[in-house]
Amino acid sequence: MEEPDLNRMYETFIKIPQCNTISYLKFLHSTVIPLVRRLKTKGLISWYSFLVHDNKSGVPTDEEDKSPYVHLRAELAKGVESIQLEQCLPQYCLWTRKIEQEQLRQIKGVETSLLHEGKIEKAWKMVGECSDWISKFFEAHSDTAEIEPEQFVHQLIQFLHYIDNAIMVPAKRSIIKPS
Repeated sequence: MEEPDLNRMYETFIKIPQCNTISYLKFLHSTVIPLVRRLKTKGLISWYSFLVHDNKSGVPTDEEDKSPYVHLRAELAKGVESIQLEQCLPQYCLWTRKIEQEQLRQIKGVETSLLHEGKIEKAWKMVGECSDWISKFFEAHSDTAEIEPEQFVHQLIQFLHYIDNAIMVPAKRSIIKPS
């Protein structure tokens, strides 16, 4: 994944139907990751990231809507116009729009000056690589395998542990149970 061209960045939002770990992972596997792969395969996007946000962290919805959304950001591939992207997005993709440059000049919690040359594009590249790793993790597991959801979560946590271990920074992980 290359550094994205921030002048070609778009965003859309996908409402998460159930807010618990297992349901969300199934949602990523069945909805978000296939959408991203389809957009990449069609040559519409060259970089992407997805994070979970709500109305307090960037989702352009009303104050009463407390739902979490996948905040999908993508860089249009060279030669692609925004209308081409918009026409390929399913109806569940909401509020699709070009991202204002000011919103891309910083990432909350990231000290850009610590990066080589202080380039925010390097930080966005790494954010995208995190999402791409998650996509590849899902794609590495067979769709036909009879994997219990709890087994899959354990597998994911184990692979994340390898990252923690390699840098000697243990992360606390919790599973959000259905309510």
